[in-house]
Amino acid sequence: MKAIILAGGFGTRLRRIVYDKPKSMAPIAGIPFLEHQIRLLKNQGITEFVILVSYMADKIKSYFGNGNSLGVNITYSEEEIPLGTAGAIKKAKDYIDDTFLVLSGDSYVKANLNEVLKFHKAHEGEFTMLLKKEYGPTDSLSALMEGTQINNFTEKKNPPALVNGGMYIFEPSILKYIDSEKNISLEKEILPLLAKKKIKWISL
Repeated sequence: MKAIILAGGFGTRLRRIVYDKPKSMAPIAGIPFLEHQIRLLKNQGITEFVILVSYMADKIKSYFGNGNSLGVNITYSEEEIPLGTAGAIKKAKDYIDDTFLVLSGDSYVKANLNEVLKFHKAHEGEFTMLLKKEYGPTDSLSALMEGTQINNFTEKKNPPALVNGGMYIFEPSILKYIDSEKNISLEKEILPLLAKKKIKWISL
């Protein structure tokens, strides 16, 4: 399975701290966050990566190159004009030919990918979204559930709320829901749409 990492954001909230690099390159214990993320996925057997870049793309590309230094293969899909999280995925369509993993370049998700993939295949859905229980205040929308199906998302939260865990598994067919060359948000526009398409979920 190939991993698609969204690493094109401006990092507005971190700008005062990480002003000279993309937020995914913020150092954690002296190592860029994105490297921690890649190593975590490699330990679970993922060696093929597509990194979606835009803001300060050269900082990421010059550091990781083709991924050989980490024992993985990295290619890049670069946006000249920001396309949003869903638009960036659509732009990378030429690199997608099978079931693929998507995660944000600022999310560290310690999930058992074999179990997630098994769940995804067993439910024969186009899309599986990982959810996590949130007990405190959060800006994330809360998922409204019926069994393993997400019916909708709401701003209302009754702790513990089930919110976006920042990791998804897609089938290539999902790309038909995303317009080309448009700035589209995965979280705000595509996820609510997919909820109507009977998407599946697995809780962290």
